[in-house]
Amino acid sequence: MLNKSICLLVDRTLNNNQLLQSVNVNIEMTKFQIYSHYKLPITMDPLKFGKLLDQTNNKFIIQLTTKNVAVINHYEKENFIKIYRNGDWVLEFRDTFIADNSFKRFIRDTKFTFVNERLAKTEILNRE
Repeated sequence: MLNKSICLLVDRTLNNNQLLQSVNVNIEMTKFQIYSHYKLPITMDPLKFGKLLDQTNNKFIIQLTTKNVAVINHYEKENFIKIYRNGDWVLEFRDTFIADNSFKRFIRDTKFTFVNERLAKTEILNRE
């Protein structure tokens, strides 16, 4: 998956300083691609884009920020994403699955390839 885990160890002790309990806490952090000042999560998992507002079948409505919303049509090997700012459409792109830790993102005339949470390749596509 496209996240980091931070492990915190919390020790709780009794009055006589005996160890009572140790707890591991995992915090997931999503990495982002900055495109035209928009922070786009580097993931194909719609639920890692932000706060889920609504889901109907394969259509997810996700709040990215207080002003930005993503509408994601999620399929087994592909996502179609539209970004809205204050209710107005501002950006549209497609993510295509390659393998477990890699996918391609198509925005306008550019193809971005992500491998293990990192941008591996950028290509300008021919316009014909």
